[in-house]
Amino acid sequence: MFTAYDNDASDDPQYVETTTPKGKTNFYSLTMEDLKTFLKGMGKEQFRAQQIFKWVYDERVTDVEKMSNLSKAFRAELPDIMSFDLPPVLKHLKSVDGTQKFLFDVKDGNSVEAVLIPSDDRLTLCLSSEVGCNMACKFCFTGKQKLKRRLTTEEIVGQFMQVHDALEEGQRISNIVFMGMGEPLDNPEAVFKSIEVLQNPFGMMLSRRKITVSTSGLVPQIKLVANARVRLAVSLNGSNDEIRSRVMPINKKYPIKELLDACREFCDQTKDKITFEYVLLKGITDQLEHAREV
Repeated sequence: MFTAYDNDASDDPQYVETTTPKGKTNFYSLTMEDLKTFLKGMGKEQFRAQQIFKWVYDERVTDVEKMSNLSKAFRAELPDIMSFDLPPVLKHLKSVDGTQKFLFDVKDGNSVEAVLIPSDDRLTLCLSSEVGCNMACKFCFTGKQKLKRRLTTEEIVGQFMQVHDALEEGQRISNIVFMGMGEPLDNPEAVFKSIEVLQNPFGMMLSRRKITVSTSGLVPQIKLVANARVRLAVSLNGSNDEIRSRVMPINKKYPIKELLDACREFCDQTKDKITFEYVLLKGITDQLEHAREV
């Protein structure tokens, strides 16, 4: 479980719980430990959590009646207190190069995107973490929209599961990157809980080395990526503080030196390499002098 955060999203007016059928808990919001606690409150054995995880994530069975190793009484009880709802797919677009874009309804008139990107040896899914974004990066369309709210765990896991269910036979999502709409480290609770769910050996069994969290530079939260033992990508996009502050306002709070110090600490702790992302903006970040500075 990841419980150490620098901000408490639950106290933020832009953090809201998604609505589920009255009195029901959304299964996709629960880690294995959460589910064990949930079932303990029902007076059920904790090993039932592993059974349900395997049915839902491995077998993709959400009809409780088909979960044959659960007692008949339990199967009758579970649908009244748990839902298996996923965010509906509003639009599914396919490109000639094999890239696929999914648009999801996350209620209240809001929507987010996930993008499936094929390559020779992997299938990478880019996930969103927020509706809108507070970072206001000048080159980013989402950054031009103010943050409406942060996604919940079930909405992030739900993106993955909807795309997973749309795959052709024999395909498997090999990598996930948190590089979609929103700043992942501005929504640490839901992002790291969703990672925990997707890594679970009774779930989707994603390796930590196949998961990348990208940040615009929220320096204090970088340690959370290190603690989760997943990969880090940093959106740099400026060779010095003057340029970076123009295109990425977060740099005014956490300038390049502080960002790089946090990156060094990440490398010291994890022994992993970091991916630095750099967008070429004509006349702003694309000059030879900028390349030398970087």
